Amino acid sequence: MTWSPHVVDVNPADPGELSFTDCIERWWSTRTTMAAVAARGYRITVVIRVRGGSLRRRHRDGIDYVGVPDDRLGLRTAATVRGLRPDVIHADGFGFPLRTLVLHGWNRRVPLLVQHHGEPPAPPGTRAAWAQRRVGRVLAGALFTGARTGAAAPWVDAGVLRADTPCHDVVETLIDWHRMARGTARAECGLDGDPALLWVGRMEPGKDPHTLLRAAEPLVADHPGLRVWFVTAGGSRLADFQDAATRSPLADRVRVVGPVERSAMAAWYSATDGFCTTSHHEGSGYALLEAVTLEVPVIVASDLPSHRAILGTAGPCGPPPGSVAGFTEALRLAFEARGSTPPPRPVPVPRADEQLAAVYDLVTCRSSAS
Repeated sequence: MTWSPHVVDVNPADPGELSFTDCIERWWSTRTTMAAVAARGYRITVVIRVRGGSLRRRHRDGIDYVGVPDDRLGLRTAATVRGLRPDVIHADGFGFPLRTLVLHGWNRRVPLLVQHHGEPPAPPGTRAAWAQRRVGRVLAGALFTGARTGAAAPWVDAGVLRADTPCHDVVETLIDWHRMARGTARAECGLDGDPALLWVGRMEPGKDPHTLLRAAEPLVADHPGLRVWFVTAGGSRLADFQDAATRSPLADRVRVVGPVERSAMAAWYSATDGFCTTSHHEGSGYALLEAVTLEVPVIVASDLPSHRAILGTAGPCGPPPGSVAGFTEALRLAFEARGSTPPPRPVPVPRADEQLAAVYDLVTCRSSAS
C-alpha cells in the first residue's frame, strides 16, 4: 500500500465575523490549492481558527476541515494538530510567530513549513521580531513566491532566516481557470478599447493604480482607441483615484468597475489586450498569476521578486515600482510592437500543487530518514 503523507495546513488568522462554513467558502485559494494537492495522493487537513463554540469538522473536495475555537496563543490549535498526527505542518504566514512557536512546541518531531503571504519582517526590537527569529530556527523550510529571485532576502537580512535555511519557490495559489474566446469574453463583460488594458486589485497605496493612470496619459494622442480598465473591490484610495481619473487627460478613456464576482473574472482577463500591474510589494500577485494562467499578454509589471518568479525571469521584469516614466516607456514599446512581432510564447505557469508536492516529499523523506 502506498503511504500517503498527512499534511496539516494551519491558518492562524482571526476570521473576524466569518463562521467556519464562511471561511471554507470564501478562502477559495486554500480550498482550490489543497484540493489539487489531495488529488496527488496526500491526506490534507486544514485547521481554521474560529470564534467560540465547539470543535467543528467538515469534509469537502478531498480535504478534512477542522474549526478550532482558540485563545490568543493558539494552545488549543496546537493540541488539536498534535492529535491529528501530521507528517508535515504547513503554517500560513510569518505574521503569527507566537502562535507558530506554540504550534511547534506541541509538535516538535514534525517538520514545520511556513509560507510567506506578503507580510514584512516585524520591526526590530519587538516581541514579534524575537518570536519570528525563534520560528526561523526551527523551520524545515520557508516558502516564498520568488525565493530564488529575492523574496527571501529581507528575512535573511532581518535575521529571521539563516543563510542555510531551506527556502522553496511556491506560489500562493493554484488558478484553475481557462481562457475564453476574446469576442465571447468582450460580449460577456462589456470591455472595449483598441488597445484595452486591464488592471485588477484593491485601490490601496501598495497597489498604486495612480502610476498606471499617469503613465498612460502621454500615449493617448497616438492611440485614440486606448481604454484602461480598473477592476477593483474598493479600497482606501478608491475615492482619490476616481477624482484623479476625472481630472486626467484619459478621463473619457478610463473605466473603473467592481466589485466583480470571482466567477466572472476569467472573461475580463480574456477580453483585454494586455494586463498591467503596478504593485510596490506582493506576496505572490494573484492578479498577475491569473493573467499568466489565462495567457494574457503582460504589457507591464513592476519589478518585484514575486513577479520575476511568476514571469520566469531571473533579471528585472519591468520598471521599478512607482516609476511613471518607466511604465510609460514600457507601454510605448508594447504598443509599437503590436502586430509587428509574433505573439510571445505563453509563460510556463507555476503550479502551487506541484511545488507544494515537491516540498512535502522532500521534508517527509528527510524526517523518515532521520
